[in-house]
Amino acid sequence: MITKTFEVRDKGTFIPVLAVSMETDNETDRFIIGRGGFGKSVQEQAKYVILINLVNFISTYDHYNWNSETLTVAHAHIIQHFHDMNTGDVIDVEYIMGLSETQKISERI
Repeated sequence: MITKTFEVRDKGTFIPVLAVSMETDNETDRFIIGRGGFGKSVQEQAKYVILINLVNFISTYDHYNWNSETLTVAHAHIIQHFHDMNTGDVIDVEYIMGLSETQKISERI
């Protein structure tokens, strides 16, 4: 499994999240993850990214399960681009949705 942290940002919003890709090259992990319903092969398991909101610890692997447009859009983006992103990256929902021409920078800068 691969874990990364991100800043999910929206208008007036900062949500720290932990993303866990279910992809693994460890056979024991792959077996257990498969028993959890995430497929048996590396390719099947790589399709799943569990997102954990670090404020309230609510988590899901299905981006449609969020009761928040911000997290729905951010989670879908993370699933699609997980391997191209670095831990600590800003997920700017306004930018993703085309509502802003410039992407927000990290609050840590």
